Amino acid sequence: MFVRRATMEEADGLYALACGAARRELPRDVFDALLADALRRSSRRILTASENGEVVGYVDAELRPSLTQCAMVGVVCDLFVKEGCRGRGVGTALMINLATQLKRLGCVCLTADCSRVNVRSQEFLEKRGFARAQYHFVRELH
Repeated sequence: MFVRRATMEEADGLYALACGAARRELPRDVFDALLADALRRSSRRILTASENGEVVGYVDAELRPSLTQCAMVGVVCDLFVKEGCRGRGVGTALMINLATQLKRLGCVCLTADCSRVNVRSQEFLEKRGFARAQYHFVRELH
């Protein structure tokens, strides 16, 4: 397995994974524009995990200043591993690589959210040193 910063050359693989994470087909033109913008920003880190030339996982994080930490923090926006590749260390490799990069950039902590009913994701995060800190609420805007 190989973990590295994402590139536009991996857009097809990232798009397939993002559609899998969303459980629907996403508008490709919007996805490509958002990916290109994210890759240009120094405040974003998108890492991919590849096996045999295929993108099998990704993590997307944002660096931002936190008033309560008085420092930079990393916020995991998305973490997704292809269905058949789970349980083989792909997510762990992505998170370790991300944490290492963010620490070098001066981040003091890393935050991540997951669905209240997604026990596997909760266990994944807790086993990797994350602690439950607060509730996360979502309100759809229509």
